[in-house]
Formats: sequence, C-alpha cells, structure tokens
Amino acid sequence: KNMERLSPRSQNQWTTNHKKLEKAIKKAISIQSLKYRLLPHESQLLDDGLLSNITHRNASSIWLEAASSIPGVGFANLYRPMGDLEALFLLEHGILPGV
Repeated sequence: KNMERLSPRSQNQWTTNHKKLEKAIKKAISIQSLKYRLLPHESQLLDDGLLSNITHRNASSIWLEAASSIPGVGFANLYRPMGDLEALFLLEHGILPGV
C-alpha cells in the first residue's frame, strides 16, 4: 500500500531485493536440528513467519532474514548488523542502547 509513494527507482530496488530473498529462501537448507541454538525471540519470529531461514549449505552459522518493509510517512528504514546483546536491549526497552 505504501509502494506508490516510492520513486520508480526505489520500487525497482525493493522488487529486486524481494526476489533475491525469495531465491535465498528456496535455496536454504533445513535448520530443524539447529533450532535449539536460536534465541527465544529469534525462534518465535521464525515460527511467526516474520523471519525467514536463508542458511546456505556449509554455512558456519544460522542465517535469518526479514523482508524489507516500506516505511510509513515520516519514517525511514535503517539496516545494520546487530549483536545479540544489542538486539535484546532493543526488544526489552524499545530503543537502541547508547554508545
């Protein structure tokens, strides 16, 4: 529904990223025997379909990814790596920890 607010270039980029995610999901290996290694919130997000398993063959860790979203009016998406402690702080407090 927010797609029409995006420029044609941004729409194209979103579509490209979505196709890459779909391809990665199709190529992913099963992680059923490794699910015990996930943190509780990761497991819940995976079970709820908010995260997707994109773990590739011979991966040294479990790879999870969420589809890109289209931000609401006045907001922007920010993507960056986040460690477990930082993610847990964000989940608990609703804000990123101070630096």
